[in-house]
Amino acid sequence: MRIDPRDHSDPVHARLSQLNAVANDVGMAVTTLCADVRDLALDDIPAVFIDPARRSSERRFTAGASEPSLAWCFSLAERGIGVGVKAAPGLPTDVVPAGWELEFVSEHRELKESALWSPSLASTARRATLLPRGETLVDRADARLGVDVPGRYLVDPDPAVTRAGLVKELGESLGACWQIDETIAFLSANEDLRSPFGRTLAVESSEPWSLARLKEVLRALDVGVADIRKRGSAVDVDELQRRLKLSGSRTATVVLTRASGKPWMLVCFEPTESGHPK
Repeated sequence: MRIDPRDHSDPVHARLSQLNAVANDVGMAVTTLCADVRDLALDDIPAVFIDPARRSSERRFTAGASEPSLAWCFSLAERGIGVGVKAAPGLPTDVVPAGWELEFVSEHRELKESALWSPSLASTARRATLLPRGETLVDRADARLGVDVPGRYLVDPDPAVTRAGLVKELGESLGACWQIDETIAFLSANEDLRSPFGRTLAVESSEPWSLARLKEVLRALDVGVADIRKRGSAVDVDELQRRLKLSGSRTATVVLTRASGKPWMLVCFEPTESGHPK
């Protein structure tokens, strides 16, 4: 049973829910109501999925705030009800009670939402799920990964993987790869490793950060367009774009990050089918 707490203020939601149920061949098993969910008797229902409102007509609520509150949603599990809760992708993870599963969902590398599953429905602590195909990656307490300087390839994990804290799990699933810094969510390898959970780039240049040297490298590689991405870097991207003054014919991804604790830069290209840079 899926209950939308906004239905009591807009009966159209109830009608749409019923039409969706019919379209999915479960219309006879679904009853829609226009009511405040907190006023309903739910004790005879084995499980609920709640989509709390995260904005009012005037404003968007702060991260973790909703109507009904997450505390109310969590209290249902204490009554023996299986509970699933749709939440914002920026939800503070420390508000999730112990024993609940926290799932982050992305679509085409854009983080869309999180979902919370009560202990009776949980099968892991953290999960990253990719739409539209539904690939999923789960946490493992014993996941371990080495740290080393960047190799020939860089793997940029999907934001759902990064948000779920599953970078080591992704690295272990790929094999033959490592982190470039213990605190940075980039993986590296000397083989062209492909995964739906990360974007693989061929590394053409890997050096400590230097604006003068970056300009030299981009000129030598005939780069005219630079997609600048940073993680763990204090460099102002807009200012850097203005100072590069590129005029080449190729498009590159410039990664500003940290490697082994030092400010680092990588110039990367999309790999071809053979793994070489385009």
